[in-house]
Amino acid sequence: MTKINQIVTLLTFLAATALSSAASANTINIATPVDQALYVSSAITPIGNFSNTYNFTISSLSVAYASVTNHQLFYGLFTVLNIDNLNMSIYNASNTLLSSSGSGVSTLNENLSAGSYSAVVTGTGTGSAGGYYAISIGATPVPVPAAIWLLGSSLVGLVAVARRRKQDQPMNIAPSSLALAS
Repeated sequence: MTKINQIVTLLTFLAATALSSAASANTINIATPVDQALYVSSAITPIGNFSNTYNFTISSLSVAYASVTNHQLFYGLFTVLNIDNLNMSIYNASNTLLSSSGSGVSTLNENLSAGSYSAVVTGTGTGSAGGYYAISIGATPVPVPAAIWLLGSSLVGLVAVARRRKQDQPMNIAPSSLALAS
């Protein structure tokens, strides 16, 4: 009976390993625009290749930032959680690659206009239980430069000065009209 239990245990382990080694792909839609709320999440990945897509929007011209970080877990000499070749790529709505970086820590820091974007996180879970990563995506709207306000207020001031000068100018009376009056 113990031989049968060992075989069943071995077959269960092999089946679980085979199922967890299959490639996985998930799509996560971030509901709130990232220039209104920072998105922070984490994911446990299976053993083997994975690809997770995070769809997000930006409602105005913003400086976007995103990062993904591999978090390793060791138990003695065994690697329980780890991701090799962790990479994050940012795409616009036309599926044009805007930024890509890897090697465990990926970051993005660039100006993006209003619209829809995707962050695609890929890698290979190599720990005995797969891998684990943390992701954050956010954006800070670009403020209207102070120089524009300064320019606008100076134009308003010039218009006011021009109107005052026009009102303060003496009336030009023709000399012939003065002669008739006397």
